Amino acid sequence: LLLQVNGLNADTQIILVPRRDAASGKLGAESSSLGLKHHLTGSKNEFDFLVARHYEEIVGGMGVNGYLGQAVWRADVVALLPDEGESSLSAVVNLDYSWVWSGKNNYGLIELYYNSDGFSGNYENALKNERLMSLMERGEVFTLGRRYLSGSWQVELHPLLKVFSTAIVNLDDLSSQFIPRLVWEPLQNLQIHVGGNIFLGS
Repeated sequence: LLLQVNGLNADTQIILVPRRDAASGKLGAESSSLGLKHHLTGSKNEFDFLVARHYEEIVGGMGVNGYLGQAVWRADVVALLPDEGESSLSAVVNLDYSWVWSGKNNYGLIELYYNSDGFSGNYENALKNERLMSLMERGEVFTLGRRYLSGSWQVELHPLLKVFSTAIVNLDDLSSQFIPRLVWEPLQNLQIHVGGNIFLGS
């Protein structure tokens, strides 16, 4: 559904994912997902609003982005309200910028992430958390840590050769991951990726 009111562009999306209960094999609301997302575009900012029922949790979220000079900033907050147990909150804010340096196209990103479901240490406690284990069983992704800082830098050495570097730091124990990558396109239908994962800390 697309709308345009007073110069504001808006669109609404609805998603329904019916699933069967793992034990009984019957379709049920407790195993399914239903969501509504509304996107609003203004002259300087864009907004997203989300409300959903996912398995046995109510999900509510809001996102906004805008400009800071020539850079683009974004912020998203998502709250999960389960039928049983404690609610949780996750939030992310980032800033990215593109520029030309020494005749080469560059792109940089810095991001801060928070997840109240995460741990400040003793990550093995996740194995005792029934909710996190149920997320893992159904293939959902989550972070073990609570607070992360990440940055990424991309430089186009040649239209067919790009170098990427990403760093992710756990702010609670300062363990980190460094991910360098090189992408080369020697032919029209051939792309070669070379990279690695370097881990630091405990």
